[in-house]
Amino acid sequence: MNLPDGFRLRPATVADDLDTTVAILRTCDLHDVGFDDVSGIWMKDSWTSSGHRGAWIVEDAAGLPCGFASLGSTDPSSMIDSFLPVLPAQRDAVRPALLELIEREARSVAVGTPTLLASFSAEEGAAPVVEAAGFSFARVFWHMQRPIDASFRPIAPPPSVMVRPYVAGDDDRLGWELIDQAFAGHFGMDPTSLEDYLHDVIEPDSWDPSLAAIAELDGTPVGIVTGYLLEPVGWIGDLGVIEAGRGRGVGRALLEHGFASLAARGASRIQLNVDSANATGATRLYESAGMSVRRSFECYEKLLTPG
Repeated sequence: MNLPDGFRLRPATVADDLDTTVAILRTCDLHDVGFDDVSGIWMKDSWTSSGHRGAWIVEDAAGLPCGFASLGSTDPSSMIDSFLPVLPAQRDAVRPALLELIEREARSVAVGTPTLLASFSAEEGAAPVVEAAGFSFARVFWHMQRPIDASFRPIAPPPSVMVRPYVAGDDDRLGWELIDQAFAGHFGMDPTSLEDYLHDVIEPDSWDPSLAAIAELDGTPVGIVTGYLLEPVGWIGDLGVIEAGRGRGVGRALLEHGFASLAARGASRIQLNVDSANATGATRLYESAGMSVRRSFECYEKLLTPG
């Protein structure tokens, strides 16, 4: 890996480097889009998840952190995900080396020929150096948003649809099953085991079952919504409807229930992350519910063929 003279790479840990990585991300966001959506809670959850495969910090010639890379994979025979933010002043010098790093580390955990993904804020203009490293543009992900307050009232769901509270413990297996089925085949999503789901979703301190709900269609569970409150922003985490429940108003009912739950807890803005090319019509649903694009992330992919 060819870092510039004086720069060095070292392993990163949650205990030692969480604040450092949050500061790097915040600086990048403020430079690129003028605001930041950085959460140390989510960074910690990512680095302690079952799919975490490593993280590294880059320090400049003065010994100051200027970038980092992280790698994760639920199924290293299918997909390996990476994230590699670098401070604006050092991007040209450091990013090529970090792309080499993530490919080398991804190959060390790969099984067969998985796809390596790398995402960047759209405003970075990362395409030339990323494509030079053999990656191809895959798609755009959006952060969407809408304002909200405690006066929000959800629309009434169709008569056949009931949205009920999530019951902590009792609904954990059901929640895993619904999410696994709802997102099967979606870009960047691999199946996960119940054990990993419990570790990654239910056990972290960020999980709040009171902000989750189950949708039933004629008495049969068909969908789930989860929420997270990072004051003053409320985030919709997962919103999934299995194929048997689509086109029946279930997704809209879950979305508005999520809005109402977060608004009642004091959120002044709702945000979520979505694949702009989602094939199930999620972006149209969110737009019809008053959401608009806050920012975009470009995702690139590279098939890790042998050699």
